[in-house]
Amino acid sequence: MIVLLLFSSADIGGAERSLSRMTFISKGIDYKVATLGGEGSWSEWIREEGHQPIVFGRATSYNSQLNFTPYWRLATYLRNNAVDMIYVCGLRASIVLRFFRFFFPMIKLVHGVRWNPDSNSRLDQVFRLIERFTHQFVDAWITNSIVAKKTLIERCAIPSEQVFMIYNGLYSLPERVMPLNERPMIVLTVANLSPRKGY
Repeated sequence: MIVLLLFSSADIGGAERSLSRMTFISKGIDYKVATLGGEGSWSEWIREEGHQPIVFGRATSYNSQLNFTPYWRLATYLRNNAVDMIYVCGLRASIVLRFFRFFFPMIKLVHGVRWNPDSNSRLDQVFRLIERFTHQFVDAWITNSIVAKKTLIERCAIPSEQVFMIYNGLYSLPERVMPLNERPMIVLTVANLSPRKGY
């Protein structure tokens, strides 16, 4: 199986690192890693890790304007290369790829949702509205938390058998973990401190 893991940005964050690392160690699935953004911190990191990224964008980062050039280059790639599935991260990218289904009906579309879209923010409201009315064009969703999976099922009316939850992975676990009561006080965040995350 050939899977195109597609990010909407040229930048690197937790989702880009976690999912890209998954592709590095995968057995039995041929992953291609790609971005709709241009050259950036993500593509540099992929090369440092010894892999070759596919860069569909030309700008140094994916700006807020909807630019169709990367999508045109993606469509050309899909016409010329065998791809069984697209695993896309990014709401705008997933919306455009739903229209691709008319031209590439044999390619499965999986939308990676890396946050819980349950707030009253404009982004979350738009996300839920789009998923509710266009989810028939997506084959599956993968979340990294139970609460996000629940939101997709309950608030977006997506059938539960199409939503899968897979936690972020680690290369390996430490052999011995110090008990919490023996550790010094630590403040830890497991995601970017960004206003859009809703902290």
